Amino acid sequence: MLESQGAAAYWSLWKTLPVMFPKRDLPRVPAHWLSFGARVSPISGSQRLAINPPNAILNYLYAVLESEARLAAAALGLDAGLGFLHVDTPARDSLACDLMEPVRPIVDGYLIDWITREPLRREWFFEKPDGNCRWMAVAEKLSETAQTWARAIAPFAEWTAQTLWSHRSGSVREHRLATRLTQRHKREARDQISLPAPKPIPRPEKTCRNCGTRVNPGSERCLHCSIGLAKDQFAQAAKSGRVAAQSAEAQMRRAATQRQQVATRKRMDRVGSSGMAQR
Repeated sequence: MLESQGAAAYWSLWKTLPVMFPKRDLPRVPAHWLSFGARVSPISGSQRLAINPPNAILNYLYAVLESEARLAAAALGLDAGLGFLHVDTPARDSLACDLMEPVRPIVDGYLIDWITREPLRREWFFEKPDGNCRWMAVAEKLSETAQTWARAIAPFAEWTAQTLWSHRSGSVREHRLATRLTQRHKREARDQISLPAPKPIPRPEKTCRNCGTRVNPGSERCLHCSIGLAKDQFAQAAKSGRVAAQSAEAQMRRAATQRQQVATRKRMDRVGSSGMAQR
């Protein structure tokens, strides 16, 4: 109950998170795709069968994360179906769900960083007749994040296995289990306590914010859209400049400059006249 209440408060802060699409795609994007919305799908009454792209992405990433948690438990000789925080049910590996919990914020951060920096493309998704939003592309890139989640889960899985082992009775209690996932014991033997630096998380391709075509890293628009935008900006700047040139402040400054120039010419004329008179 406490977890569900905390989750409700947490996901309520996500509802208004905007989701970007290229300007060219906006006429074909449903209104409920433009924000994260509710985490619970009205189709299933749970997180399954998402009705918009960001929730569909998150469901896919959580599925990859759960698979890596299940593999980590199996590698350490743990039964993925016997959990501690999640109730054991026939259709769920409860221990895998337990191991996922510490890593979920990393996955959530990955999604937030993506959808707040890069636009999604309309052609990546399709909507079924019942409103379920499904992937059509980019799943390959998201699958490449599996190794990142595996490295993140590994320390928690090993800690769980060692904790369970240490509570056994008998002479084997002090024995340390092998750290097959992180290789921590090998590093300790070599005086290398810290974990290796994490590798960058694979990210989907960068797309133009106007037309949705692929662009180089560091760019927000393709060359064609950049030229068009520059023309529009120049025209807007010229229009703004003409308006600013006719403002009261601009006219006062021009008048002051003209008076100063007239006074300067008069002084120069007087100097020239006195020089001619002396000759």
